Amino acid sequence: MKKLSDFLYGSEEFELVFDVPIENAVERLSSNVSKTSFSSLTSERMVGSVSRENVKIQRVIPMLQNSFKPFLVGSFSDEGNKTILSGVFRFHRFVQAFMTFWFGFIALWVIMTSAA
Repeated sequence: MKKLSDFLYGSEEFELVFDVPIENAVERLSSNVSKTSFSSLTSERMVGSVSRENVKIQRVIPMLQNSFKPFLVGSFSDEGNKTILSGVFRFHRFVQAFMTFWFGFIALWVIMTSAA
C-alpha cells in the first residue's frame, strides 16, 4: 500500500544551484519555456510559467498526449552569490484525483465480490 501511495502522491525532490544572480537565472529559464502548447506543434518544447516565486514546467511532444508525464513545480531562492531552483517532479493533480477514484473503485469491487 505504501508503494501505491508513493507512486500516486509522492514526488521526486530536486535542487539546482546556479552561479548567477537570481534575475539572470529566471530570465534564462523563461526564455526557453513557452507560455502555451501551441508553440510546440512542430517541435518538442518546455511549456509552462516561470517567475521568481513559482516555476511550473511540463514537456510537450507534438502529436502525443501523456497524462502521466511528470510536472516540474518549484521556486527560485537566493543564497549569497548563488541562485537555487528547488522543487519537485510530480503528477498533475487531476491525474492524482483520477487514480485515487480508480483504485478506490477497484478496492470496493474486490471487497464486494469477496463478500458475495
